[in-house]
Amino acid sequence: MKKILMIALVLAGFSVEGQTNFTGIYKLKEKTHVSGPEYSNALPSQMKIEQRKDSLLIVSTTIGADGQETQVKTAFAMDGKKVVTANPKTGRKYARSMSWTTDGKVLKLVTVFYLQDNASEVDFTREESWSLDAGLLMVQKKSIENNSENWEAKGTYTKE
Repeated sequence: MKKILMIALVLAGFSVEGQTNFTGIYKLKEKTHVSGPEYSNALPSQMKIEQRKDSLLIVSTTIGADGQETQVKTAFAMDGKKVVTANPKTGRKYARSMSWTTDGKVLKLVTVFYLQDNASEVDFTREESWSLDAGLLMVQKKSIENNSENWEAKGTYTKE
């Protein structure tokens, strides 16, 4: 019985394909500024993640440009294909893609933002790496800026 319970606990964090399953609601426990300018909204205070067979859906709670709490919905294709779209309010173009490390334990998310007035020129790129460690979601986020200063932050999230 103990062996069955142990196997079930080990497999609980992985999907059928052997990739880590990040589904859940996570709250920011600790944020560490690594480099560059420090932004209060560099990492969301909460993330609701739904990992489906074909897509990864994320609802992030963060501070908006007006200083108020806001929710941002994003989606990534699980097949790794780049999804190019535009913000319906601003018209700003961006491209999202994701990939896994070969062991399926680390998820890498990339979002490329284009200039608002020139949809063919990259403004900045956001790279995130996610992993689970003892039930905690570990997030490393970098912003690679073409027109400003690069920055990096790390966060630890607890699952509710």
